[in-house]
Amino acid sequence: MARTVVVKAAQANFPLSERWSVIGGYEMTYIYGVALSPEQYAAVTGPTFVGRTYNVDSHGDLIAHGGNLGLQFRY
Repeated sequence: MARTVVVKAAQANFPLSERWSVIGGYEMTYIYGVALSPEQYAAVTGPTFVGRTYNVDSHGDLIAHGGNLGLQFRY
């Protein structure tokens, strides 16, 4: 079962004074080869709980991304 993880990020630091600065950035994570819940419903086969089999579909893609912003104080 092969999984691929790719992480890309960018950060910036904008000094306001000698001790204060504003920091901000963006990060994106891509993961391939994960089992996602919406894709698992069809994987259950069999008429009853006793005879059911479950095949995990681990060919899903996941993208998580977002920005960040903060105020930094250095002493």
